[in-house]
Amino acid sequence: MASTFCGTPFYLAPELWRRQRYGHKADIWALGILLFEMMALQRPFRGKDMNDLMDNVLNHRLPPLPQHYSPQLREVCLMLLDDDSTRRPSIAPVFQLPYVQKLLDDFEFSVKTSAQIAEDLKVHVVDDIQDIRQTPLDVNSTAHTGIVSAVQQESGTFEGTVHKFDVNGGVWKERFLSLRDGCLYLARRRGEAESKPFPVSQIASIVRVPAQATQSTPGLFAINTYDQTIWLQAPTVPLASAWVQNIQQSMDIS
Repeated sequence: MASTFCGTPFYLAPELWRRQRYGHKADIWALGILLFEMMALQRPFRGKDMNDLMDNVLNHRLPPLPQHYSPQLREVCLMLLDDDSTRRPSIAPVFQLPYVQKLLDDFEFSVKTSAQIAEDLKVHVVDDIQDIRQTPLDVNSTAHTGIVSAVQQESGTFEGTVHKFDVNGGVWKERFLSLRDGCLYLARRRGEAESKPFPVSQIASIVRVPAQATQSTPGLFAINTYDQTIWLQAPTVPLASAWVQNIQQSMDIS
C-alpha cells in the first residue's frame, strides 16, 4: 500500500484523488483508462481544469462506450473502471475470464504465425501466456457475475510451503508461509510456532520473477519492503503467481 500522490492526473484512480491509501488496484484503474481510450478514442474523464477533472472522476461521470464493440469487451472495460477499489478486480482474475482467454488464444496464434517476430521473442511471449493461463483462482472468493462470467475477489487467507532465501547463510530454507488478517506469518513447519506478524501494509511491492529469468529457480517471487527484499520460492510457477495475487489483494484491502 502507498499514500503518496503521484502520476498523470488523467489516469489517477478515485482513491488517489481522495488521498486515501491505495494499492495495485490503482494500476487496474489506469489500465481501464487506457482500454477506454483505445475503444472510444477519447479520455473517459476530462475537465477544464484539475478540480473539474477530479469532480468528474469522483462522481464517475463516464460517457458510454461505442456500441460497435462487443458487450463482453465493454463490460471488461467497465469492470476495470469500477470506482470502488474493493470491487475492482486484480489482473489475474481478468485474464481468466472466458472472453479474455479467447483473446489470449488469438494473440498466441498471431504471435506463433507471425513472420515479423523473432523466434526467441516468440518463445518468451508464449511462455508468458502459459503462465497467465496457469494462474489459479481462489475458489473461496466472491464472484462477479455478468456477461463475461466470474471474477474472483479477495478471500484474505492463503498458506503453503515455500523456500525462503537466507541472506546471511546464502541458502534456501523450507518454511511454512501463511497470509491472514492482513499479515504474513512464517513457521519452520505447519503447526509450529510462527514469527511475529508482518503487516502487508509494510510491503512496497511484490513481484513474480519470470520463468525465463530463473530457469534454475522456478516459482520465484520477491517481496520488497522499504528497506529489504525477501526472496521466496513456491513449489510451482502457478503457486508463485497465486501467492503474488493473494498478497496483492490483501494489500489492497488491508
